[in-house]
Amino acid sequence: MNIIALILFILMSIFNIIACNKNKKILIALTKITLAPLALVNVLINSNFNNRIIFLLCLAYALYLIGDILLLSMKTLLFALGLSSFLLGHLTFIFIFTLFNKSYWILLIALVLLIYPEILMFRITKNGQELKIPMRIYSLLMALFIAFSATTLNPLLIFGTSIFTISDSFIARNNCMKKRIFSDGAIMGTYTLALISLSLGMVIINTL
Repeated sequence: MNIIALILFILMSIFNIIACNKNKKILIALTKITLAPLALVNVLINSNFNNRIIFLLCLAYALYLIGDILLLSMKTLLFALGLSSFLLGHLTFIFIFTLFNKSYWILLIALVLLIYPEILMFRITKNGQELKIPMRIYSLLMALFIAFSATTLNPLLIFGTSIFTISDSFIARNNCMKKRIFSDGAIMGTYTLALISLSLGMVIINTL
């Protein structure tokens, strides 16, 4: 396995979290925009997927990159557009997961287990004002994101989608309540873990 992209990803993740903790906005931006591309490169150099899957992976990570750029601004419109970009990225990954489905029974079980987290998200976003409806739609998609990853029976993909949901729930909590509880470092730490877990999961699924 070629680990160059993985090492660079880890280094950029560390620099980004340090920048978040020290509130170095330029360094935050410069490191953040490298994460999705490096996660994609890690998949491409360590797999031999067909052209359709490569295209879908490039599309998903490109949408994550666009979302990262838009979320650098906390203006409501740009935040909503960034959220939409991530939503489309997740939808692309859901389609990818269907190509590696091993059991639709797992999908049904996962959806049942995700009822409580969805109820919790609805409670979190009840005071979200302008972003309340988009955040609720987004949370429903995240439930499907985890559920469809479960059908692949790939632990890293399931872990990655679950951590992605945790990271996004931190953002939802911060943006839908008056007081910020979760730091940018915590949000980026979980986000980078989710990105690389999905990347490694796709590498592993290619070898099975």
